[in-house]
Amino acid sequence: MSTKRILASRIHAGPIRHQTLPDDLVARIRWIHDAFADVDGKSLDARIDTFRRDADPEGEVVIWQNLAMAHLAYRHRHPSLTFDQKREALAVLVHLSMGVEKRPLEHLDEYASSDLRGLFAGLDQ
Repeated sequence: MSTKRILASRIHAGPIRHQTLPDDLVARIRWIHDAFADVDGKSLDARIDTFRRDADPEGEVVIWQNLAMAHLAYRHRHPSLTFDQKREALAVLVHLSMGVEKRPLEHLDEYASSDLRGLFAGLDQ
C-alpha cells in the first residue's frame, strides 16, 4: 500500500451522513470525549459531528473506544506524563489503528511506543 502526502489545508470535512445518532451511541461518544478532552481540545459537539459524517459511525466508535481504553491504561501506568507525551501517545495509537507500526517520536521513547503497541494489540479490534 502506498501513501500520498497532501497539505492539511486541502482536507475538508465530508458531508453529514447521519442527521442524528442513537442515544446509546452518543453516550459512548461522550465517554470517548471525556477520555481525550484534556489532550485534543475538541468540543463534544465537534466530536459528535465528526461521527455524524462517518459512513459507519458505530464501527468508528468501536475503534475510538479501543483507542481511549489503551490511552487511559497507558496514562494510568504513567501518571506523570506531560501534556506533549499524552498527545504523542494518542498519535501513536491513532497511527496503530491505521496499521502504521512506527512513527517518529519527539516526546516518548521506543519503550513507550512498544508499551502502547502492546496495550492496543491486547484489545478486541
